[in-house]
Amino acid sequence: MAAKLSEEEVKKRIAAAQERRKKIIDLRLAVLEGNLVVEEALNGFLEAALFNPEHLNIPRINFSNKGNFAISLAAARGKDEMWDVLWAINQLRNELAHNIDSKKIDEKVAFLRKTYVAALEPKPAEYAKTLSDKDLVDQACSVCAGFLGQLTSEAKMRRGIVDQHWKGP
Repeated sequence: MAAKLSEEEVKKRIAAAQERRKKIIDLRLAVLEGNLVVEEALNGFLEAALFNPEHLNIPRINFSNKGNFAISLAAARGKDEMWDVLWAINQLRNELAHNIDSKKIDEKVAFLRKTYVAALEPKPAEYAKTLSDKDLVDQACSVCAGFLGQLTSEAKMRRGIVDQHWKGP
């Protein structure tokens, strides 16, 4: 016969489960909001980089296709390490969106941390290593959105040059 749980053990387990749930809820909110910000920045870049974006319904394109399309339009920035961060954010988002709690969530957070730290110079990388999971997600999403914002500015400048020198038929 199995040993029965004491009242103290029940309270301990409930407290641990509630703490884990709170952590996951906070993380889920940060990831979902952060991924939305990144995706809006991705949409903005695509709209700026394309000559006729009205022929595509950009908001209806899935994230993976948008990301790959954006990399193909990123000129000299197509190999930037921030693309790896973008993919890591989206992988974590997908895991959190489809699972209440799983071991894979911790693995995806660890992967995001590793990928984000690798994309940074030494001083900010050391700081990023100390961040809580939620703060890491907030920072990685903000930096990734900023990267996409920079690409958007560069695309608009290229577009201005093309428009200035080519009048079309």
